[in-house]
Amino acid sequence: MKRVFKILLSILLGIGVLCIAAYAYLGGFSTVVIEEQQMGPFTLVYKDMSGTDMSQVGAITHEIEDALRTAGFTTQKPFDVYYPDMKAEIGFIVDASEAGKLSQFGDKFKIETIPAGMYMTTTFPWKNPFSYIIGFIKVDPALEAHRMKSGYRKTWAATRHDGEYITYLQPIVKELIAPQ
Repeated sequence: MKRVFKILLSILLGIGVLCIAAYAYLGGFSTVVIEEQQMGPFTLVYKDMSGTDMSQVGAITHEIEDALRTAGFTTQKPFDVYYPDMKAEIGFIVDASEAGKLSQFGDKFKIETIPAGMYMTTTFPWKNPFSYIIGFIKVDPALEAHRMKSGYRKTWAATRHDGEYITYLQPIVKELIAPQ
């Protein structure tokens, strides 16, 4: 009986060590520093997504990416916009130099220009798709704390995949407080 207990304890300890190692590898122990900076404008080609079924993100991303590559685009970066009401715009931003070519898609995808402005930003390491989950767990509370401290309103937030890291950004909108 003691031997079985030791084996089970060893297995559980091993699983725990593997989980901690995976969390560390994915950036779970990284420090999140929120900065404020001028960014944009962004030309976004996207499809709408409703609800919390995150499997839609991959399907929409692959569809748009395939269409952009087939059409000869070379400057696209994944860019997903998430709204507080659980709606999202899943797509890519393209450089202004290629934005004119987006008209060839007709009504297949939506196109939007997000204006330049001040944004709260931070980056998080990209290792694999699980990086988005760990990044959200780490970044969302940091953005919320910065918003609260600075008196900013909760608005949409976006992720931009920049190669070896994910850039998180959220526009800065001052909270309007009614006089009492």
